Amino acid sequence: MKTLSKKAVAVCMAVCMLGFLSCDEEEIQDKEITVESVTVTPSEVNLVIGEAKPVVIEVKPAEADQSISWAIADSTVAVFRDGAIRGVSEGKTSITFSSVADASKTAVVSVTVVATLVPVESVTADPKELTLDVDAIRIISVTVKPEGANPNVSWTSADPAVATVDNGAVKGIAKGVTTITVASLADASKTDVVTVTVNDVLVNEIRLPSSPMPAFLDRPTTVIPEIFPANAADKTFILENSSPATADVTQNQGVILITPREPGATIITVTSASNKSVTASLRVTVWATVMSGAAGLWEFDNWEELTKASMGKNLVPHGTGYASTGGNAVRVSSGTWFSAPHDLPPSTGGTSINEYTFMFDFRIPLLDGRWYAYYNVDKDNMGVATCFLEGTPEGGKIGKHHYSDPFAQVNIWYRLVVIITPEMGRYYINGEKIYETAAAGRYSLPVGSVVLFGDKDGDDSEFDIAATALWGRALTDEEVKSLGKH
Repeated sequence: MKTLSKKAVAVCMAVCMLGFLSCDEEEIQDKEITVESVTVTPSEVNLVIGEAKPVVIEVKPAEADQSISWAIADSTVAVFRDGAIRGVSEGKTSITFSSVADASKTAVVSVTVVATLVPVESVTADPKELTLDVDAIRIISVTVKPEGANPNVSWTSADPAVATVDNGAVKGIAKGVTTITVASLADASKTDVVTVTVNDVLVNEIRLPSSPMPAFLDRPTTVIPEIFPANAADKTFILENSSPATADVTQNQGVILITPREPGATIITVTSASNKSVTASLRVTVWATVMSGAAGLWEFDNWEELTKASMGKNLVPHGTGYASTGGNAVRVSSGTWFSAPHDLPPSTGGTSINEYTFMFDFRIPLLDGRWYAYYNVDKDNMGVATCFLEGTPEGGKIGKHHYSDPFAQVNIWYRLVVIITPEMGRYYINGEKIYETAAAGRYSLPVGSVVLFGDKDGDDSEFDIAATALWGRALTDEEVKSLGKH
């Protein structure tokens, strides 16, 4: 049945008497307030037979129906009367208090009744000294003796600004030292004290981009180290630069600024200022500006990820005959080759790419009639390689079908640049053109991927590669010269 509050009825009658509004009792009603929670304090009660202790029952919100019912698990142990729980006989029981308006809202009190009161003899906390970081939480355990004595205790922090305590759980707030006191509720003279030292959170990890990271002349770049944990008190760091001639390296408010100066490589080491055992390193390779437009760059100096691309897409190995030389290069054995994925579009009106540039930093171990394969335009490596080095007693010669004069000697690094256009193929060593030949369409690059270091006839002897790059256009002589040598 719907009802009205007294105030609502009075207002309604007044309005109706004045003739301004016809009033229907069904239209003005008290709004029912939903019960949100029921709590009882304390939630644990320890009694001696015949002793009574009051409990405080709270129904929220205060505007909701405050009516409460209760049920005692074992009324031979304890009873609830006049707001207090009384011990009847020795044992344990519980009392469940429920909202009359919403029986799903309950609170439970655990009750322990003893025959006689056992005096507390000691309170012992463990550990006696506690060290933790800011925001960390540690637990202090407590033992009350003898057995049968009231086990309930209170916890107090001498300086909550340094550390807080909640039922034995200590949380570090700020660097400093304080004490936590635990005291018996039955006998406040029985206490124990724990000394708590709170330390600032130290840096335990620094993350940098994976090596190598390319940088380009005339194009300063930035790196932001990731410092962990996030709540570390001091995230400042110290920088070391192994080759200032290669790049200037500075920092400002946690950001590293790298200003390239000349082609080469440098190793940047970042060390935590507050925890010098934590470091991270990044190898930065500085290239001529023209490298910034490459479709792919593979530098082979991350021994954990030798196939990782510095620019473009990672290589896909075919075979397992490749390994780090230990000197920022990969040694590729005969029979092992790589697919180099790329996103270069086909030349206008065609299905392949008839203008492109390759760069290879290489070193050969022998010249005894061996052949070395650089790339293969058959993407499945089912054809003869497109660029070879032929080992002769006079030196290695570069080309295909026709070859340059001998130039390459063993165990010397060279930078080879191969430029292919529909009309011509040009070959450069260390920035200088050494050979050119008619190329036509037979050297056109396949769309999607190209084979590196593979040849179907096995003319792919083992050699070392330090870097490979691919452009979707023909570089100029000046651009090739700017690449310099390895």
